[in-house]
Amino acid sequence: MDWEYLSPLDQILPRMYFGEILCFPSTDPNFFSILQHGLRKVAAIVPHLTSFVVDDDTRPGNIRLEHKRDAIDNILVYGQDSPEEILDYDTLKRTSFPIFPQSSLFYPHIPDVPPVAPWPVIRAEVTRVRGGFMLVVLVHHCVFDGLALSELLGMWATSCARGALGQPLEISQARLNRRLLQGEDSKRVHPQPADISRVINRLFSLSQTISLFTQSFNQILTKPPQPSWPITLYRLPYHKLRGLKQTMNKFASSLGVQFLSTNDVVSALIWSCATMAMSTPSQRLSLISHCSTGVSVNIRSRIQPRLPDDFLGCAFGVAYINMARRKLCAATEETSFESLARVAAAIRHGVDGITNNKMKEIINYVDSQEDSRKLQWRPKKLNQFYITSWANQRIYDADWGPQIGKCEALRVAQIALAPMCVILPSRVGVGSKGGKCGDVELIVSLESLHMERLRKLKLMGMFAEIIQ
Repeated sequence: MDWEYLSPLDQILPRMYFGEILCFPSTDPNFFSILQHGLRKVAAIVPHLTSFVVDDDTRPGNIRLEHKRDAIDNILVYGQDSPEEILDYDTLKRTSFPIFPQSSLFYPHIPDVPPVAPWPVIRAEVTRVRGGFMLVVLVHHCVFDGLALSELLGMWATSCARGALGQPLEISQARLNRRLLQGEDSKRVHPQPADISRVINRLFSLSQTISLFTQSFNQILTKPPQPSWPITLYRLPYHKLRGLKQTMNKFASSLGVQFLSTNDVVSALIWSCATMAMSTPSQRLSLISHCSTGVSVNIRSRIQPRLPDDFLGCAFGVAYINMARRKLCAATEETSFESLARVAAAIRHGVDGITNNKMKEIINYVDSQEDSRKLQWRPKKLNQFYITSWANQRIYDADWGPQIGKCEALRVAQIALAPMCVILPSRVGVGSKGGKCGDVELIVSLESLHMERLRKLKLMGMFAEIIQ
């Protein structure tokens, strides 16, 4: 297998890192060496982990993987113990772990990553607190998506749980094979998909813009100032979300969809409320003003030939949904929830539109272009609000062994300074059954004025609690 290959989808993803903060209650003195040994066993069967993302000299503008350039000692480092004045783990747990960029309560060490190529594929850092520790993991977005990172963390946990004398990990090569996402004929002319735009001025390409965000954001990481883009962490209690979902699904058939998923309902709620918060009074009544959002969609089961559910790469599409601003705003004020169900149905139609044919059109077109840097994976009109879901990640199921235990909270290590929402995996709540359902948590980023409005919206207050 060609380990250096990155698919056409990888080529048009933002050339940046994303990451997660995992919170553990372990106080075992050997936890770091256990993590090191476990990661070394994973890297032995997933060579991407010790690779760098580099420019592809054979196809200018593209990138590829270069192997065996990294070492576990570089990938995983021990930052330093937190100062005594930092609150301890029990306090963080009691306050629902308000740990994310620009939090005044606690801020773990974030690994240093370069803004331009060559990029290491993965970086991880540990921060010890009294009564526990935080593991921060950053991965390059052109190599792994959120589900792939979840699978890697699961493998890492299994390796740690088995210990030094445990059986070595095994992996199916199909989980690593990006060739299933390659173009069919790069020499043939392929039509340009509607949601792939050409960039005339590279300085303003999406990937470079986000890289600039990342560069400036890295300067913030050591000591968060008063933010101009405050980030709010919300909890949606299981019983409230279940009731809302049941109510909205009563309208599903009349709206032309078979069902509305939890993700549809949560996305509709936050998109409507964020639009209301970002709109002026005149915009809310306008008959011509429209809004758009982008929603990430896992394509592992949609692409043909089908990818494994535990595929260790990037395999997602983006559904772009447009809707009249006044309808989105009205959905936040009506009590029947039919208007909110219409928003959710529009999202469901958009998600269902991410088909094998659509993704193959994008893959074939990108693969036929000489320079992928000139391409942006978005409509010509940029979406005003982006929603990405980590809801299917199995972070809380992974057992890292008796000396480390289970992750008790997942938080976002970096978030772009832009209007967006990250839906986190559900945490088991009082109303859950069999541990399969729980409270849903959201991380929302908006400008200061818009965030202030969002926090005051009645609809958000009905279903979401702010984690201070």
